Amino acid sequence: MKNSFTFFKIFFNTLFFLVLTSFSCLATEGSKKTTSPTPYPLSTCVVSENPLGVMGPPFIIQHDGTEVRFCCEECVKDFNKDPEKYLKRLHGESQ
Repeated sequence: MKNSFTFFKIFFNTLFFLVLTSFSCLATEGSKKTTSPTPYPLSTCVVSENPLGVMGPPFIIQHDGTEVRFCCEECVKDFNKDPEKYLKRLHGESQ
């Protein structure tokens, strides 16, 4: 009789723990926020200032949460050499 009491005690404690942990997982799932990148505000390439789409579909990258668009692959390479310079242009700051 004592063995069956111990078995039920362990069983219910385990069940209680599993239920508790599943509720805590659900609570943290809802609190996660997904952030989308800042949309690209220009109709031109941030590097060459050529209109986007003239040389084919624009090249699009994400840089620190900001969407950046380019007219060609060479402009992507130039951007990666000095991103801060072009991000200032993107955000309308003087160089």
